[in-house]
Amino acid sequence: MIPQNSVFQNFHLTPEEQRQSCLFTALNKAYLHNLRTGCALERLDITFDPANPLRFSQQEAELQGRIGIINTILADAEAAELNLSPNTSF
Repeated sequence: MIPQNSVFQNFHLTPEEQRQSCLFTALNKAYLHNLRTGCALERLDITFDPANPLRFSQQEAELQGRIGIINTILADAEAAELNLSPNTSF
């Protein structure tokens, strides 16, 4: 199973394959935590420009989306470690 570089590629996984795919090493989880922290700090750093309010909203939405995705991945990893089914459905 080699992923292609397409956002429309979908893999049909058994529940066990899905659980296994969510198990990360401590180093993987540390990377994800650092990535989330970077996004949160970047989010705190954006400033509102009254001349371009849309830009602020777009930056805010993008960073919130990144944080949300990382939170989902980490929650699924925690669930997999506890031998529960991940919340993600593909």
